[in-house]
Amino acid sequence: MRASDIVIVLSALATSGLACASAPKPEATEVPAGPAPRGEAACRHELGRCGGHTPGDGKCGGAAADSSSIVKNGLEEVVLEPGKFAEINLEMAEGTSTEVTFTAAGGPLEWNVHSHDGDQVVIHSQGTGTEGKVRFVAPRAGLYSYLWTNASAAPIRLTAHLAANGQVRVHSIEPGQ
Repeated sequence: MRASDIVIVLSALATSGLACASAPKPEATEVPAGPAPRGEAACRHELGRCGGHTPGDGKCGGAAADSSSIVKNGLEEVVLEPGKFAEINLEMAEGTSTEVTFTAAGGPLEWNVHSHDGDQVVIHSQGTGTEGKVRFVAPRAGLYSYLWTNASAAPIRLTAHLAANGQVRVHSIEPGQ
C-alpha cells in the first residue's frame, strides 16, 4: 500500500467518526440511584420482568415495606414469614458484577439469582443456606434478581448487603411480600 493510500484511508476514518479511540469508561456504579419506584411504577410488564402477573392486578411491588427494613445497599433484618420472599432487582449492563452477602437468622433460606425471558424464568445460580456470599456477572444487559424464599414453618430474619462493580442500578427492593 502506498503512503498516499494510507493518508486517504486515515482521512476518511477521521471524518467519518470511525477513527481509533478508546472506549469511554463505563459510568460509575449507581447502587442505589435514589429511592426505587414501588408498585405499578416499578414494573416492566411489557418486558415480562415483574413476576409474570397481569398489569393492574395489585401484585406489583408487593406490600409496602417498613422503611427501616430497606438500607442503602440491601435489606436489613427483614422478617420473612413462612412461604414469603424478599428480592433485590437490579438493572445491569453486560459484564457488570454484583455480590450479595447475606445472613438468615432462624433457619436456612432458599435463594437464587434469576432473570426473566418473557414468561420464562432463567435461574443463573441457586442454593439454600443460613449465610452466603453470592457473586453474579450479567451475561447480557437486563434486569436480574437476587431472591430469598422462606420454605420453613417458622419466621426467618434476613439481612443482605449488596456491592456492585460497573453499570448497576437498583430497580426495586421487595422485602417479604
